[in-house]
Amino acid sequence: MPMVPSNVAPPSAPTTGTQPEGAPQPGLGTSDAAEAGAAPSPRSAWAALRAAPWRYPLTRWPWLCLLYLLTGTVIAPFWLFSALVLGLTGILLTPVGGGLVLLAILALLGLPVAAAERHRLLWIDREPLRPNHLPAPRRGMLAWWSLRLREPATWRELVATLPITTLFWVFELVTLIAVLVGVACLVGVPLLALFGPADAVAFDVPVTESPLRWLGPLLLPVFLVFSAYLVTPVAAIRGRLTRLLYGGAGPDLGAELVELRRSRARLVDGFEVERRRIERDLHDGAQQRLLSVHLSLGMATIALEEENADGEAVRLVRGAQDAAREALAELRAVVRGIHPRVLTDRGLPAAVAELGDRLPIAVTVRIDLPVRPPAFAEVAAYFVVAEALTNVVRHSGASSATVTGGLRGALLVITVTDEGDGGADPTAGTGLQGLVDRAAAVGGRLLLASPIGGPTVLHLEIPCPSSLESSV
Repeated sequence: MPMVPSNVAPPSAPTTGTQPEGAPQPGLGTSDAAEAGAAPSPRSAWAALRAAPWRYPLTRWPWLCLLYLLTGTVIAPFWLFSALVLGLTGILLTPVGGGLVLLAILALLGLPVAAAERHRLLWIDREPLRPNHLPAPRRGMLAWWSLRLREPATWRELVATLPITTLFWVFELVTLIAVLVGVACLVGVPLLALFGPADAVAFDVPVTESPLRWLGPLLLPVFLVFSAYLVTPVAAIRGRLTRLLYGGAGPDLGAELVELRRSRARLVDGFEVERRRIERDLHDGAQQRLLSVHLSLGMATIALEEENADGEAVRLVRGAQDAAREALAELRAVVRGIHPRVLTDRGLPAAVAELGDRLPIAVTVRIDLPVRPPAFAEVAAYFVVAEALTNVVRHSGASSATVTGGLRGALLVITVTDEGDGGADPTAGTGLQGLVDRAAAVGGRLLLASPIGGPTVLHLEIPCPSSLESSV
């Protein structure tokens, strides 16, 4: 989604005064004008360092970087200790049955570690690192636990815990030790010289003779500035590695795909509802009115014949009746093409059987469905079969076709076979690409085998797990 920079203001109308450029405009407060003309605030410590390197030590970013590294050195050993305790105890208790629970808890240890890392990362980088997990169900702890153990993001976060609690921890610790030792030397030696014993020694040199007793206070500001420039790149590298471990700066691809599937399913459902509404309106409205016109013209023809009316008038009325009959037949075909009523009333096997009866070739239908699939699967399968049989009639030269299908686990499987000439090509404009798109719209797939000389086999698979739930 394109973002509009926060510092871009809408163009203002030209003014006729001699007001100097940059002065507050009428109706705009001084602070607002300054904010509107100011550069955007850096969103990370590294960006702040690059934007204003000379002013950087006077900002709060160095302190946030120091806090980021300090908290990492404190909590990493805790996570490592917890992982070792859970792992070893779980392995020891597995023979008696209690260890599996501890090992399951260990598998989920990456979740709190990742949550803490994302929260800490916001201190040095305001760009959120969003979690990669699917939305938690609301059916209890067991369902949540099962979901978390099955999704790949949980195991990625568990694997990421290892470098965070070992290599990264050492990386942070070494940097902090360098900073703390430098500050301790520059501050401690002068304090020891002023308030310590006369024979105090620092670095094998008597404190009273060490040059740090006077240089320490002078070098301390310089060292603090150097420390600000030191902890920032270290924290930035640490944060970048965290982003790489937890899926990068963007949202998780798996979550995007799940949301894409859900939005696509909502669109398919919305289209199907609209198709049914149009079919119902045509069936109950225009079709009934056209049928009434056809009947009225038939009655008018009979009345004219009984009254021995002029033959030309009878011929015209009879022609209008025939035209109304043809229009009614065409409208019924359109209604069936939008959404066949038999599919809603009796299901997919009956709808396909009726479809086969209307074709000029023999169609054998063997579809065994112990329970009805979801409506979206039925509709998609019906129209794929309808287009496939139309292609058989138009292009294959076959005199018969077979439609078989049923539920195979969580899949609705339909196969259309003909003994025609074969050689079907999706790029030849026979509508096969449209079948592929229709199957993909509901998360299904279409397989085609059509060697030259036949036979042609079109295999459709549509996932519909809700059909299994309804059969339980």
